Amino acid sequence: MPSSPNHGDKREAAGRRLLLYLQLFPLPVEHSLELALEVLRELPEDADPAEAVARLQARLRELKPQPFPAVRPALRRGPMPSQYLGRARRGDKHAKARSASRRSQFLLLAFLAALLVLTVQLSSWVPQTKQPAQQTLESQYLTSLEPAQKQRRPAGIAVSTRTATDKAGRRRFVIDFEGQALSLLQATTKLEAVVTCSPGASITEQSVIKNERTGGWGLTFLVKADPPSTLESLLPGDPPPVELRAFLRFNQIVLTETWNYAFKP
Repeated sequence: MPSSPNHGDKREAAGRRLLLYLQLFPLPVEHSLELALEVLRELPEDADPAEAVARLQARLRELKPQPFPAVRPALRRGPMPSQYLGRARRGDKHAKARSASRRSQFLLLAFLAALLVLTVQLSSWVPQTKQPAQQTLESQYLTSLEPAQKQRRPAGIAVSTRTATDKAGRRRFVIDFEGQALSLLQATTKLEAVVTCSPGASITEQSVIKNERTGGWGLTFLVKADPPSTLESLLPGDPPPVELRAFLRFNQIVLTETWNYAFKP
């Protein structure tokens, strides 16, 4: 028997959108699937994916997640002035082991996602005509699995960095974060930027806005070097470089990789 085309397609699209949106957050796979199923059960049959995401956001606001990760890794210096943490580096002997572990986790997530979609399809199937009692029904369906990615990445990565110095000697930075999952967030979503710097400078006038053209998010801030103390002015040599770190988060959950930059004031 064919299923109801409108309700079945909307339920499947809502389920796929919920799974893609939940990849923004570092939640356990079981917890993500449980949240998606709870939202789908509460949705009416004619609900669209946008309404499903809105209900999921309301459910996430009720949670009290812990900051992730609890302890951020220490900075690793290198020959380049800008490094992005979270990616496999050349010469890292543990890179292959981490890549294999992430691949296994992603395959498991893809299998559970396909199982969730199948469950939604079966639960929303309604015959067009009522059948008499005690009669056997036969149905056929086709389930396809998309190939899993080789390596799971954060919701957004830093794709470009621009900087300039104004007349007051302050240095402005503009960082662009982009990602497929990050582009699903609406422009009204209040993302928080966490920008830190080493001693010797201060951060001012930081803001986060969405780039409607690319779908990414832009982070801008000013760095003002602190005046040297009397003792530092007497010491020979240049002052040490200022190290900057920045990432975006939503509701205390880290969404992007950590951007790292070092410069001499």
